[in-house]
Amino acid sequence: GDLQDPAYFDFISFAQYAALSEAMAQGKLAFQELVGAEGAEVNMLRPPDVPEDNALLPAEHSKRVGDVLFQWAAERYDIAPERTVEGIESATKQVLETFRIQNYCGATDV
Repeated sequence: GDLQDPAYFDFISFAQYAALSEAMAQGKLAFQELVGAEGAEVNMLRPPDVPEDNALLPAEHSKRVGDVLFQWAAERYDIAPERTVEGIESATKQVLETFRIQNYCGATDV
């Protein structure tokens, strides 16, 4: 597919999040992870800052993704938490207009 096509990009994003959601429902607290070129097995534990209850993982993932996106936007577009709602709204419109121009979406609304 063509990643520059917004519909295809949306489809791939949806498929990735569907797979991720299914995997989170079956998450383990302790697991083995393959690392390095030789695929050495390393015993891993779920970090203490990640909920133990798998049902809470999707919300935690959404929060972390949102935090990363907001931090990126805050640095790139000078959106700071101490700004007014109107200031954040205006800057958010600028970010979304950039996404629209780059064909990440067909239209936006704030």
